[in-house]
This record gives sequence, C-alpha cells and structure tokens, in this order.
Amino acid sequence: MEKTLRLDLPLLLPDTPDAHGACAQRLAESLETREGVSIAHVRNTESGGGMELCIHYDPALLSLERVREVAKAFGAEITSQFGHLVWQVEGIPDQRRARAVSAQLRSLPGVVEAEANAKGPLRIEFDRRQTDENTLRNALQNMRLSLVQDESRPHEPTGEAHDHEHGGIFGAQTELIFVALCGALLLIGWLLPKFVAMPSWAPLFVLVPAYFFGGYYALREAIDSVRNGRFEIDFLMLVAAAGAAALGEWAEGALLLFLFSLGHALEGYAMGRAKRAIEALGALAPKTATVRRDGKVEEIAVDALRVGDIVLVKPNERLAADGFVIKGESSVNQAPITGESVPVDKSPVGDANVAAEKPDLVDAGNRVFAGTINGGGALEIQVTRTSADSTLARVVKMVNEAETNQSPEAARRTVRRLDARKIDTCQVPVIFEAPVASSLISHFVGAISGGALYRKASFLLDQVGQRVFPDFVQIYEQPLLKCAMGSAAYDSEGVTTSADNVVTNGVLQRYLLGSYSARRLGLETTGNAGGIHNLTAESGDQDLANLIGGLEKGLLVTELIGFGVNMVTGDYSRGAAGFWI
Repeated sequence: MEKTLRLDLPLLLPDTPDAHGACAQRLAESLETREGVSIAHVRNTESGGGMELCIHYDPALLSLERVREVAKAFGAEITSQFGHLVWQVEGIPDQRRARAVSAQLRSLPGVVEAEANAKGPLRIEFDRRQTDENTLRNALQNMRLSLVQDESRPHEPTGEAHDHEHGGIFGAQTELIFVALCGALLLIGWLLPKFVAMPSWAPLFVLVPAYFFGGYYALREAIDSVRNGRFEIDFLMLVAAAGAAALGEWAEGALLLFLFSLGHALEGYAMGRAKRAIEALGALAPKTATVRRDGKVEEIAVDALRVGDIVLVKPNERLAADGFVIKGESSVNQAPITGESVPVDKSPVGDANVAAEKPDLVDAGNRVFAGTINGGGALEIQVTRTSADSTLARVVKMVNEAETNQSPEAARRTVRRLDARKIDTCQVPVIFEAPVASSLISHFVGAISGGALYRKASFLLDQVGQRVFPDFVQIYEQPLLKCAMGSAAYDSEGVTTSADNVVTNGVLQRYLLGSYSARRLGLETTGNAGGIHNLTAESGDQDLANLIGGLEKGLLVTELIGFGVNMVTGDYSRGAAGFWI
C-alpha cells in the first residue's frame, strides 16, 4: 500500500528563496525518477506556515528512512549546483527597463532564470558550474545598475550600497531635469523665430540640445533593447524624431521626444514612489523577536522564527509574526495591516492545540498579525506563519509582483487558444483549472442558499448530511478573516457571523440562511443574510500536473462558455475550451 512522507522544503533546499521555483520542481522530478516513488510535489503545510515536499512511495521498495536519505541527497546536489540571488537594485525606473535587464541577464552563460521588477527585487537563478556571484555583480555594473541590498543575506550589508550618486549628473531627479530642459529649449526654439528675425537654421542652436536632453534616456533604453534583439517603443520614437529632423521639422521632432520623455520620467517617478511605499510597508515588522524556547527566553532574528514558537510581546511593542494569543490580554492597533481605526481587543484562545491545527479559523479576537502595535498589556503569541509567509510579507510580495505577472499571464492565455479544434462526443474525466473551478463553487453556493431552498428551486434541498462532493473536498466559511473583501462581523440583518464548516469530507454540513429563509424552512439563521463571507475550498494533496499525469485521456477545461445550469435538477451543460489530454 502506498504511503506518504512530508518534509519541510526549506530543510531540503535551504538556499532557495521561492518554494514554487525551478529548484523545487527539479527536486520533485528527480525523486520521481527513483524506483519506488510514484509522485513527488510541493504543497502548503497544513498549518499554512510554509511549504513542504510531499512524497508518495511504495514501502515494499523503499523504507521511510531511505526515502528521507534520497530526498536529502537530491536536495544537497541541487543546492550545490544552483545558486539563488535576491537583490534590491537601483537603476530600473520602469517595467520596460526591467524587461531589458531580465533579457540581458538571461543571455549570460550560466544564468538559468532572471526576473527584474521596477518595484521589487531582482531575482536570479544561476548554475554555479558556469558562473558565480561576482560575475553577476560585474554584469549589473555594466548595465548601469547599483546593488542596494542583498536579500539573500538579509543581515549582511553589501558595503557598497550608497557610495555614489544614482540616476545621473543631477542624482535621482536627473531624468525629470532633462525633460524640463528639453521642454524649455523646445519652447525657446519654437517662439524665437516668431518674434526675432533670424536665419532658418538659427533655432537649431537650441533645438539640437533639446533633442539631446529629450532623447538621452530613450537612446540608452533603445541600445539595450537592440542588443537583446528587440525593438521597443524607445527605438521607434527615436526613428520618428530622426525622420522629422531629416524633413527639416526639428521642432516637431523635439516635441515628440519631449512628450515621450515626459511620460517616461513621470512613470519612473510614480514607480519610485510606489517602491518607497512598499519598502515602508515592509519595514513595519521588527527585525528581532523575543521567544521562549526550551524554557529559555532569548532574542532572535525574525527570519529565524519557526511555526509553533512562543513570542513574548511587551506593551507598546510591534508584533514580530502572525499567530494567536495564548496568554495575556491587550488591545492591538491593526491599522497598519487592516486599516481599522480602533484598536482590537485580544484574548487567549481556548485550546491552543486546536487553534494550531487550523489557524485560519481562529477567531479575530485571538489572532494577531506581524507589523501591528500592541497596547498596554503583555502578550504571549504562538507563531502560525514564518516571517516570509506572514500577512504583511504576502501583501508586499503581491504588490511587488502584480505588474510583472499580469502581462505574461494574459499573453499565455491568448497564445494557447491558437489552432483550436473540436473533439468528438465522448465520456472522459474532466479537470477544471482553478480559475474556472470557482464557478462550480458559485453554483453550489446558489443551490444551498435559503432563497432557492424555501422556493424548492434547488437540487440540494434536504441534502444536509449527504455526500455532495468527493471525500477529499473541504469547504468552510471565514467571515472574520482579516484583509479579505468578504469579511464582516455581522450579516445584513445584524446577526453575528462566525467561522464554520460548509462541507466536511465531501458531506454537506449546513445551508446558508438568513432569518426569513430560516423561518420558512423551520431552521435557524446561519448569519448569511446578504450572502456568504470568504468561502475557502480545500481539496486533495495533488497539484494540477499530478492530476493530469494520472489520466490516460481526458479534458483540461480552461474556459467555460454560456450558462446552462439547471439549479432545480442539477443538470450542467455548458460549452468549454481547454486542452485534450
């Protein structure tokens, strides 16, 4: 009979900053080549405090200890071969420049992956057999980038952070000053012939410098793009301006460069402000925390905190980690995270063991967040998330990566629709991609809502206690989840909301009722007048790749078309697009 072993991913790949990265995938793929291992994949830990490697193996072929040894050996081999760098750099004012930097780094020998972001860190994965960190540092200098901080070593200053001015001759505002000079010279060159009699070539003495100041940064970007075999908008603007000059329309060409460089400079300025705001948000969490381990109280770096640690928080001190209160009472100012204007009273949980098993279901009066400010009472907190996975860290990461990830995802979805074909009618297993699967949950919610039930317009009437999903599906409501759009302490009728299970092991536990629909059904309200609050669905421990790999043939649905759902009978008939497996 197949067994499962779960190992903390940071222990196997200690130098890998991204648990979803290529090295984690390499480790899983390497293990799957081992006889006796059927599936290996990365997943969230049950506590939500990090990532773990889940290995499905045959105990008749491999013992538990042997699986551990093999996993550690593969992890050590991958760690020794591939290096990871997370650097904060200056000199990337916008996403166009970020794309150019990423392309230049990827073209270097030994660089496996590189991702630059105007508002976030530069991430590089490289093969130690072909290149090293010093070579990559030199490459950054050649690209006119300066290293501010090495986040791969958060407590080791680089020693070269600010030993020179950034941005150009006038510092960080050089581009804006160049734009202003371009505009001023353009205005002079345009007005001068209108008020002063002069030869037609005389305005060139001011328009040519206007070209220089307006095209300087565009020319640098264009050179970088052409070196990487791409033609960006900077190159096209320069060609247009040169064409205007060739036709003798110097003022029109200077105007084009002025407008383009103005937009470019304002974009860089906005990016800089956003980056500083994100840095200020990330700085809310303290650098150290006071913990009790093995009966001893010590102060350690926040990065060294582990899930389950007990953190001691003094009055008026910032909280170092997400967790729940196990001792003490106080009011906590959560405005930096949730925006609440009034401090929230905090008290200990009733059972710390139960709270540790499902930390997301802990009541708001017991949960705390990194970066918030304690009031007048001392607290003891049990950590539920590491510093890298805290609510504050995830908010910063999502903001950092939102712009980088949006465009590639849109392009990917567009490209995969090319050369589509129809399939013949047949009966095969169907897998719904996660964004599409959410619509199934929406139909389910409609079927268990009070309005449909008391009108007898739902196929799930009188089905509480019955199996409605496979046994690996868990669905629960979290109305008090912080920072979530659907959070509410009361429903629209003023009834107090609370966290509760809707589906457990595939079995329907309750309906979603307001007071009116509850009376019509002879039941009690569930605090759902006005709708559901933060519905969370959990399924099995297999990811999409493993689900697909387990099918001989079938359909992966990535898009749904039309609305053919009969809520009375439960019939489901919709058009679909996707991939044939």
